[in-house]
Amino acid sequence: MSNLRKFLSFASAISIVSQACYAQITTSIQPGNVLNIGYGFNASKPATGMQSFKTQWRFLTLGPSPSGTRFLATQFWLDPIDHSGGGDTLYIGINPPNQAINYAGQVHFSYFGTHGSTLYNQNCHAGADGGGGITCALDSVKALPGQTYRFEAKITKATATATTLEGNVEVFDASGNMIDSQQIGKFDVLRTNMELTYPGSWVEGTADPCSSLKRTMVEYSPFWRNGNIITADAVNLNSISGKCPFTYSVYTFPDLTQSVRIEYGN
Repeated sequence: MSNLRKFLSFASAISIVSQACYAQITTSIQPGNVLNIGYGFNASKPATGMQSFKTQWRFLTLGPSPSGTRFLATQFWLDPIDHSGGGDTLYIGINPPNQAINYAGQVHFSYFGTHGSTLYNQNCHAGADGGGGITCALDSVKALPGQTYRFEAKITKATATATTLEGNVEVFDASGNMIDSQQIGKFDVLRTNMELTYPGSWVEGTADPCSSLKRTMVEYSPFWRNGNIITADAVNLNSISGKCPFTYSVYTFPDLTQSVRIEYGN
């Protein structure tokens, strides 16, 4: 049985934690986000040294116009291997639908920095959120309740002058069957001796009040690095924060992996 099928088949098995949380803290990602979510990195499994990673979530409840919510994404850094600092930010994720503007959803893989170079896909363009960088996007991947979205970011090539980065998405139906697999985009960054570091997930917020948030529930699976789901890092419950009230439930499966269902909105 695949790991995704285990997540889905046991998702109703054991509820360990279910409690209302009212965030008193923010994180270094975005203090105005609806949610910030970290993973269980520690000294033996630091949040550095990655050439690739996969992150995954499933929409359990998603309205056609989730007011006040924009991207659901995993943000991370392209950092020098020698940890000298000065890294660049990237994120990968999906923008849920907004019925009011006839927008069905879109997946993104974006780079924020001044070192962007060759673009390998027609759906990639220069610029990110109105600033410097690169944005790759696919309109063909819709955000739908019941479906699971697995995102992969990886370094595919490193030369004496550039690092090639690639973002991919796989979509699974409610039974765990893969129904779509696409490359979101690939591009070069003119930096060398780099690695992927410090990932964290978030649900982006807007200036809309918490009362305007539509009821949404998302199940976050463990994060796994370098393609190794066996040593996956579960969501760090102490890291979950946000500007609006939310609740969460934790599920532990026979292989001791966990997923976390987080619900917010009205």
